[in-house]
Amino acid sequence: LPVLPEIDLKPGEATDPKAKSLAFNGVLSLLKALDLDSATRSKVFRALNAQLADPGSAAHFLSVPYQFLRWCCAENDADAARSAVQEIAAESAS
Repeated sequence: LPVLPEIDLKPGEATDPKAKSLAFNGVLSLLKALDLDSATRSKVFRALNAQLADPGSAAHFLSVPYQFLRWCCAENDADAARSAVQEIAAESAS
């Protein structure tokens, strides 16, 4: 699994385009490594696009789900990463 970039969030940085871009591109590299189907990739894209557009949702994503994905990648735990990504995909439907 790829190494996802560390994003050290300080107050107000959840709206930082660089932080959001690093996270977004990191998740895209993870999607490729997990070899997920195109429907799931599309749902993840929609969910991330929505979450990262809102400062509150972006702060939560960068602080919790993204950090979990980083941990999964560091531990090379593809099953946990796949489950987390599928949860993100499911959020695009809500």
